[in-house]
Amino acid sequence: MHLWRLATWWMGVDLDRIPKTEEESWEWLYSYLSAQRLDFEIGRPLAKALHDLPTEIMGKQKQTWRGHAVELLNASVTRTIVGDDVGDGLNLPKVPLRQGVLLSVPLLFVSILRGAYIQKSKSVLKALDSNVSII
Repeated sequence: MHLWRLATWWMGVDLDRIPKTEEESWEWLYSYLSAQRLDFEIGRPLAKALHDLPTEIMGKQKQTWRGHAVELLNASVTRTIVGDDVGDGLNLPKVPLRQGVLLSVPLLFVSILRGAYIQKSKSVLKALDSNVSII
């Protein structure tokens, strides 16, 4: 609670408006959620944009497996955190083997880093080759 209050103080929020105990925080959360309505119409464009972002960044023409894998991972993580009801409301893709996708994260991370390292190494070697002079 202390770190939460410290962060809100840094942002300039009046500390009198922030719950002081965990019980008050839970009470505030439940009262807030009971008054809010899930409006999926507003959230769908943002969810789609965030879901499609890896493919957009990695190149739509290539349809890279990495972009698709990252999209599946994002959908799996989002559905795990917010639940299938909200995921369905946001039109996130259903990942049939969600736990399998989440368990493959370390392998995906290593392969992405390896690919980036290989690309960087090739560009460095190419730059070195172009700058080498024969004595």
